[in-house]
Amino acid sequence: MYSSLSKIFIYILIFFIFLSNINAHSSNQKILYSRKSISNYFSGIISSNNNNNKLALKYLNNISHLKNNHDQYNRELVFTLVQTRKISELFLYLKKLEKKNLNFFNANLLLGINYFLEKNYIKSISYFNSIVQTRKFSDFEKLIAQSLLSYIKVFKNQLEDYKAERNINIFPENYKYFTLINNAFINCYLDNKKVEENFLRIINPNTLNFTRYNFFYINFLVSKNRKNEALKILEKKNDKFNTNLLLDQTRSWFNKGKVNRVKKIFDCRNPNHLISEFFYLIANLYSSKENYVLSNFYLNLSLYLNSDFIFNNALLAENYFYLEDYQNSKKIYLQFNSKNPIYDWHAKKRLVWIKSKIENNESAINFLNKSFNKIENPTVKNYYDLANIYKDFEKYEESIKYYTKVLNNISYDHPLYSKILHRRGMSYERLKLWKKSENDLIQSLSLVPEEPYVLNYLAYSWLERNINLKKSIEMLKVAFNKKREDPYIIDSLGWGMYLTGRYEEAETLLQKAVQLMPLDPIVNDHYADILWKLNKNLQANYFWNYVLNLETTGNEMKDKIKEKLILGIENHS
Repeated sequence: MYSSLSKIFIYILIFFIFLSNINAHSSNQKILYSRKSISNYFSGIISSNNNNNKLALKYLNNISHLKNNHDQYNRELVFTLVQTRKISELFLYLKKLEKKNLNFFNANLLLGINYFLEKNYIKSISYFNSIVQTRKFSDFEKLIAQSLLSYIKVFKNQLEDYKAERNINIFPENYKYFTLINNAFINCYLDNKKVEENFLRIINPNTLNFTRYNFFYINFLVSKNRKNEALKILEKKNDKFNTNLLLDQTRSWFNKGKVNRVKKIFDCRNPNHLISEFFYLIANLYSSKENYVLSNFYLNLSLYLNSDFIFNNALLAENYFYLEDYQNSKKIYLQFNSKNPIYDWHAKKRLVWIKSKIENNESAINFLNKSFNKIENPTVKNYYDLANIYKDFEKYEESIKYYTKVLNNISYDHPLYSKILHRRGMSYERLKLWKKSENDLIQSLSLVPEEPYVLNYLAYSWLERNINLKKSIEMLKVAFNKKREDPYIIDSLGWGMYLTGRYEEAETLLQKAVQLMPLDPIVNDHYADILWKLNKNLQANYFWNYVLNLETTGNEMKDKIKEKLILGIENHS
């Protein structure tokens, strides 16, 4: 509620600032002040903030007369045009307003890109320089502009003597990888001797381990007809489970004799492709920080500059999913098909979750089964994915079936063997097959001793059945010392203390767990039980009532809590 009111206040404040800046004697005054203009203005901004970009554009286009009077209008329109992929239209719009001195970041950025595309490098450089030299722009915005300047200057002068050290000091320490990546691509563009050295610095697991950039090194090797060397990199990175979609898809092309597909989607001698990949880097950074709207802004620019790199759409679809824009996410995922089987299966898995959101779980599972049955030769990784999805949908019998199939097809010393045992053990536990669950979890611990999440799961399953209490607490203490801020482990240890009558210690732990997971019904219920045992009945009743009102509280738990509110804890401990 507070957030919504704050936004409305900001909208009102912006609008009144806008009104105060209008010439009182303007001939367009009646239009500007009209109820329709005001309505379109607010509807456009609110639609934009709700990520309904097509609707926002419709409203904003209805008040195009604001472009000469209202800077905020131009900001909103520019952003919305990019989000709706009307970038060519956007460039024309900005150039018409160019003389109005549109001094906001996106205008300078986009005009710089426009002139870059026109190969007017002098004007492009002037716009990126204006970002770097203007105080009001953020350090990160200046970093983006400085990176683009590095590229444009090279494109302008074809600098064969380009040196990394020229740029190494312009970036803050936490963004030094920008320099490494930029240098690799620029040297690839210049086709000089430093290309391989630069790519190896990026993909070296002892430095940054940006797995994605293995593809670009492979791309370079393929462009030099060094297919066998490229294949060695793919073989080195061939982990059946810890995979990268782009590398997996590249491996699929190699296996099917379609190596030229690698060159079709990216060419480091193409300036547009280099800038496109730079924008993808920015988009990925914003997405990792959960700023999905801004991530999509840069993704749309990236895709405009290199439409052949269709796989970048996967991040766009993922962002829409997290924004709960399931229709747009679905629309993008449906564009993937069997021509690129790795991305096709990835898209199908995501569509399962979208169907569960917009339809129901039954429809989602039916779609999963149909999609899986269309895979010609399912891999161990496909079966592992299938098992995980079944488990997440609480189809535990099916998950056990496929986890078992995977275990039978990998070696005992495989790094994922213990994790699959953990997952299968969890599925057994959900079915109350206690002995089988314990066997899997104990075997998992024998492979990876003191793994905190396995310790926690096994110990808590014992606590729930009120057995092996002393051993459970010992195990949970080990897990807690490894993951002191994990709320689930804190809750388990606190519950162990409760069951053994150590209520004061339990209260301290559960209080922290509640702070870390305030919306979890089980944690709050545990805390209330402990408060009751400490004769803090009013506080206990408060938390029980709170749990009753949580959306995620199940009916069975609600019934138990209603009895606690009447009878207290004695009959329900």
